[in-house]
Amino acid sequence: MKDMNHKMENTTCEEGLRDTMPSGNCAPLIAYELAAGDEPSRYSWVLKSAIAVEYTPDPEAPSNIHPDVLPFINAGIPVRFHARYPEWEFGNADTHRSEQALRVHCNTIDKIQGLGEPVLTVHVGLDKNALLDYERVKENLCRLTDYAGKKGITVNLENLRTGITSDPEIMLDLTEASGARITFDVGHAVSSKKVAGGEYTVPEIIEMFGSRINGVHIYGKEEQGCHYPVENARSVAPIMDKLLLLPCNWWTVELKDCTQAECTRKILVDYIHKSIS
Repeated sequence: MKDMNHKMENTTCEEGLRDTMPSGNCAPLIAYELAAGDEPSRYSWVLKSAIAVEYTPDPEAPSNIHPDVLPFINAGIPVRFHARYPEWEFGNADTHRSEQALRVHCNTIDKIQGLGEPVLTVHVGLDKNALLDYERVKENLCRLTDYAGKKGITVNLENLRTGITSDPEIMLDLTEASGARITFDVGHAVSSKKVAGGEYTVPEIIEMFGSRINGVHIYGKEEQGCHYPVENARSVAPIMDKLLLLPCNWWTVELKDCTQAECTRKILVDYIHKSIS
């Protein structure tokens, strides 16, 4: 009963925020992440606590997508999808491997059609050992976006901390060419060389991407592949202020630790509440 009451409080709070945002915008749903292969205890916690979920399938077991997400959908919890597939690089310079990877992504699209929210986040450059061909990246992102679009699904490209998609100009080039939208990963941007070196600030990148941003991953920072929580609202206030000006209505707290995820989510919700009160 305590978990259910906590969940109802979260839902009521965010519904109230959504009613008081400036015209044209609404307060985002603040989701938790969930991946195939997570511990049963974490799956249960997310099911009890989340008001929205971003789910990462196992690319080699797409038949598990439906049974994994159906309990959330049946509970009225919106679900988006996150193809974090480092072993399947559709921009690989090796033609055979890139075609295999494209098929894996398309297979995921087939499995999520009509299931949950019609949004899939994809990546370029997760495998640091894969040699990329930029024209192939662009061509296959176009093919993937077109394939998904015919099935009513939007493809978002996520910015990474390193590699070509850590460059805001390249992100714009790829998404403008393909029609893909953007999942803006705050921790990746904060920790990228472009920001650390002073070439951009994170709010400047948000302004560059503008309404192309269709989803947000939010946490404090990424170091050596680990995500760290938001420590306090002050550390991300200028970033949240910019994001709240956009029509994007989906933020995912990308933290595995349940306590860290819950605390970060509370910081975000409290800040949004205060910023519009």
